[in-house]
This record gives sequence, C-alpha cells and structure tokens, in this order.
Amino acid sequence: MNVDPELAVIGGIILANSMLDDAAEIITADDFGNIACGRVFRECVACRDAGMPFDAVLLCKNLSDADAPGGNWVAFLGCCMETVQHAANTRHYARLVLEQSLRIQFGHATNAAQRQIQEGGEIREVIANLETDLHRLMERETGDSHDLTGILDEIETRRGQDSPACPTGFNELDDLLAGGMRGGQLIVVAARPSMGKSAFAGCLGLNVAQQGGSVLIVSLEQSRRECGERFLAVTSQTPLDIIQAGEFSDLDAQRITEAQNKLSRHCGQSLRISDHAKQNVSQIAAAARLRKRRFGLDLVIIDYLQLITPDDSKLVREQQVSTISRSLKCLARDLDVPVICLAQLNRSVESRENKTPWLSDLRESGAIEQDADSVWFIHQSDAPDTRSLTVAKNRNGRTGRIELLWRDDTVTFQAKATQPESGWD
Repeated sequence: MNVDPELAVIGGIILANSMLDDAAEIITADDFGNIACGRVFRECVACRDAGMPFDAVLLCKNLSDADAPGGNWVAFLGCCMETVQHAANTRHYARLVLEQSLRIQFGHATNAAQRQIQEGGEIREVIANLETDLHRLMERETGDSHDLTGILDEIETRRGQDSPACPTGFNELDDLLAGGMRGGQLIVVAARPSMGKSAFAGCLGLNVAQQGGSVLIVSLEQSRRECGERFLAVTSQTPLDIIQAGEFSDLDAQRITEAQNKLSRHCGQSLRISDHAKQNVSQIAAAARLRKRRFGLDLVIIDYLQLITPDDSKLVREQQVSTISRSLKCLARDLDVPVICLAQLNRSVESRENKTPWLSDLRESGAIEQDADSVWFIHQSDAPDTRSLTVAKNRNGRTGRIELLWRDDTVTFQAKATQPESGWD
C-alpha cells in the first residue's frame, strides 16, 4: 500500500505527541506540499511551544474549518490517523517529506537562475546565488544533531595532536586567543581610517600563508595589484611609494626580486585575492567554497564589511549591515574556518579623551558586536611607531591589549616582543 508521507507525519504526531520533536528536527511546516498538512503541523508546534498537549479534538477547535480540505478538519485529521498503524515510523516519513521538499526547492532554484539569465542578469551573480541556494539545500539534507558522547570522542581523538587553532603569527595575540583563530569564528577587526587595519589583515594573511595555510582575501577596496604591491613592501621592507613609483635603486631591485621569489615559493598557491569591487555575501561565499574544494581553506579575510553589497537595497542601512553580519557568521560556521572581516568605527571615538575604542563604537550596527565571536580594535598608542591591538571581545578566551610595531612606509605590522623567525628561507 502506498502511504502518503505527509499525511503519515501528521497522523503519527497526533497519535504520539512525542514524535513531533523527531519530525521537527527534520522538517518545518513549509516543507509540506499539502497546505492543510503544513497548517496542522504549524498548529502542533504552537501547542507544544505553549506547553499544551494536542489531539484531533483540540486541533479541530483551534483550526478554522474555512482552511480545511472540504471544509471539515475532523474528516481530514481522521484520514491522517488512518494512514498509519502506529507512530514509530514518523521520523522515516518526515525524511520522505524533506526529500520531496528538496526536489521542489531545487527546481525553484534552477528555474530562478534560468530566469535571471534570460533577463540579462550578471552571470557571476547568478552562479553565486544558485550555489548559495544549492548549498543551503545540501546542508538541510546532511544536517543532523550530535550527542555529547560523539563530541567528547572527537575531542579525545585530538589529544596530543597539534592544536586546531590557526596561529596569527603574532605570538602575544595567539596567547590571548589560546593558540590562535578557530574554525567557525567570525572575527571583526575594526579601526578608524589610516590606522592600518588593511595592512594588519594583509600581514596576518601572509603569516598564515607562510605557515602553509590556504588564505582567501576578498578585497572590496583595493585591486589585486595594490594588494600585491603591499605584500612586496612587507616582504622586502621596501617603502610602498618606491614600489608604486617603480623607481628602484640597485639595492631596492635586489630586495624586491628576493621578495617576489619568496612570495611565489611560499604563498603562490596558498594565497588568493578576489578583488571584484561589488560583491554580496553570496558571491563571497561562492568564492570561498570553490577555494575550499580546490585547494582547502584555512582563513577568509574580507576588507571591509561596510563595502559588501547588500542583498536588499531597500532595507535601512542598519538592517542591511545586520543581515550581512549574520550571514558572515553563518559562512564561518558552514566552512568551519575563521572569517576575519574588517569594519569601520564611528567618529565618536575621536571626540573622547580616552581614544581606546569601545564595542559601541562599531559603525552602523550593534549586530556586528552580537554576531562576532571576537572583536579586535587597532588604535594609536603612545609611541608613533606603535599601534595598540585590543581584543575587546573574545567569546572563548581572554581579552586584553598588545602592542605591535608599525612601519607606515612599508605598511608592516610586527610583534613588539621577540619571537621566532618567520621560517622563510
């Protein structure tokens, strides 16, 4: 006998209210193709959330007959309960409902992409949006909860192995972070203009790449050539303006040639720059997933948050930034890599006697502070050749301040305390 899985799910959870949690872990009311089933499922969830039991009689009282198939909920709910002999297979039927829902959503996604192409949409954006939709469907298909025993076993297998943290290359910062950055973290690095936040992110990316890590830098402000010139300045310790002008002394030329060789040898495949000026989170996510599939991925750096194109330009700016911030946190978790996103600070910090930034100084949205696992501020210290880096928020570690040496001419951040050589030959 062919059983309608949607009717079977509804019948199962009415027969045994406890099966609702099993079904709700897999599907939502929107997954039902049968509108009436979706309406009943939503009402069951509402009853559960209110701490109320539910059966066919109570559901009929809560549901309007105007929404019922044939105008009669009693007959419909009776049909659902007659579909199943017992509730034990409710979870199985819920998976069948999910499978059918995913098939339909897949069709919607591909049809939408085809429609955008026919309407002259930009191919990169269409592909990125389609990949995001398909990735979301794949997550629903594979997503499951994990019990504590499995999590503890996973931790046990790592005992004695190298830390899963991704070191920043700045020892004092790594100490604050209990070894470095971790997969799934959204890290916001904020500063006022000209404090060197882009330079800091570039140095951090180079540090990770030289350690063998795979890094994607999404540069919304600077071209890949400008980024490359900065990397040459850092590596060769040649002033950036000399590199940009192309007027080298013999010594400069020698240093730059050696730096090019080092960068090619140690970072040629480890570091990739995406410099399209207009990118939304979906496009950034598509580039990151592609990078991870092809070469692996250990770190994503985005420069900077306020330049990310919003998905909905009609929303007020604070809502746009909130949506972007939350999407970046989801991206970090999906990829299981740290995502560093640079951000601007409000001007209010400049009007205070104490120039140390506060979390409330994050520009345009309190959601940035909420979504970020860690927030770092770069600001001026007492010495002109030094910058302070304050870890103002650290969800899984300590907060504090460290001092970094800053060379404006070569856009270089270095640890102030003595630390091991970089390892570049």
